[in-house]
This record gives sequence, structure tokens and C-alpha cells, in this order.
Amino acid sequence: MKGPTRQGVQCLINEGNGGTGQDILASAYPLSITGGSSNPIAALQGVTGLTQSSSIATLPLYAGYTLSSGSSTVDVIGFVQLFITDINNQGDVHATILNISSCGAGGNGSGSLSSAEGMLVRLIRR
Repeated sequence: MKGPTRQGVQCLINEGNGGTGQDILASAYPLSITGGSSNPIAALQGVTGLTQSSSIATLPLYAGYTLSSGSSTVDVIGFVQLFITDINNQGDVHATILNISSCGAGGNGSGSLSSAEGMLVRLIRR
């Protein structure tokens, strides 16, 4: 799935074929986002101090047990919000963790999602 994963992530973060163009997250504190040359909103290209970016993704977390092939049911135990910086030719996604939230006791949906309420979850359809 390296090819489809790579293509999907590149599309999500607006990364061009040369591995450039996506938004940039400053590595020093305080974190700051600069619009990349492929940012779909031309007025934001090169602008520093952005608070939103297509490179920010929210992903579900599960306990990490081995999944069977085919369809599986998993218990979501939380969510992680990442700033995806790039994806290499091997399909390795490089990202910075921005936020982590728990689903509460047991992770089976019985707890609350207090710090992730209102967080946008974007899905990619391939």
C-alpha cells in the first residue's frame, strides 16, 4: 500500500512530486505554520502564523493489537492530531504530534472525549 498511501498523503498535504510545496511547521517554539507554495489558497502562500493547514490531520488510536486480514472491529482509545511534514518514497509519513486525546476509561466509547470535542476529523477516500 506504499503507492496509494504516498499518493493519498501527498494529496492531503498538497505536496508536489518533488516533495515540496506543502505547508511548513517551524521546529522552534512557539510552533508556527507557513503556507507552502502549493497551498490551495494562493493568498496564504508564504504567509507565516497560520492557524489552520491541510497538513494537520486527526487520526484515531487503538491499543495496537494485531489486526486480522479482512474486516476487523477495533476499539478507538483516543485521537492524535498531527502536522504531517512529508512522506518519503518508502511510504514513511513524517509528522509532529500537536495534540493527543483519550476516549476515557477503557477506550470503548464509554468515556468522554473532552479535549477532542469539536476537533475536525478528515477522511481520505481512495
